[in-house]
Amino acid sequence: MKSGLFIELTACTLGVELGTAKLIARSLREAGWLTTGPRGTNAPDMKPEDAARLIIALMTGAPPARALQSFLKFRKLKCKDHNGKKLLGELLAYDGIEGLDQCVTSIIERTAVGFSIAKMDHFGAPVENLELLLNVSQGFAYLKLGGHSFHFFAAKSDANSEVQNTKPTECLDNAKGSLAMHTRETLGIQTTRAITMAEIRAIADGISAGSPSGVDRQVSSLRKRTNG
Repeated sequence: MKSGLFIELTACTLGVELGTAKLIARSLREAGWLTTGPRGTNAPDMKPEDAARLIIALMTGAPPARALQSFLKFRKLKCKDHNGKKLLGELLAYDGIEGLDQCVTSIIERTAVGFSIAKMDHFGAPVENLELLLNVSQGFAYLKLGGHSFHFFAAKSDANSEVQNTKPTECLDNAKGSLAMHTRETLGIQTTRAITMAEIRAIADGISAGSPSGVDRQVSSLRKRTNG
């Protein structure tokens, strides 16, 4: 999928204004975080890592002028628990996941090839039971994958009791059934944004569609849903 359709698909899926998404994508591209190359028919296709990076940048809710800075902050969040990190790698069949962007990339890659996380889930929870939340004001991420929960923190947040004592599961309960990116006020002034498996699958399917017409149909469907 070429850059233009890729940005529009991601923006439509997350409910972000297209002009804003284009500006943010340009800031990522100019900083070397999105695939670049010739224009026109020879333009390179976007990859799962491009989708992961744009998703994270858009989920921070930062305006275009600050989106790159916010993305760089959140992409480096890590799953600090050793056992949790090992389990996450097993679920995604990806050894050595370090940052949040690698985790989201792996989820998109596995979704694009029809991988079912539920096959490896000891709790038997369906693959649709996935939700990623970014707590923007406190600077951490929470991933619910099947019946498992994973927390991602910055290195300096390890001893931050205010962050550690928040309850991301409460935010998750408020986000049930979301079909677009949501902005909510929870636990005082903390802003939490979420993306669901349905949204990740829509973007992954677009990347693996293989033909512009297939992506065009998907974007048209999302436009109707958004405008309807």
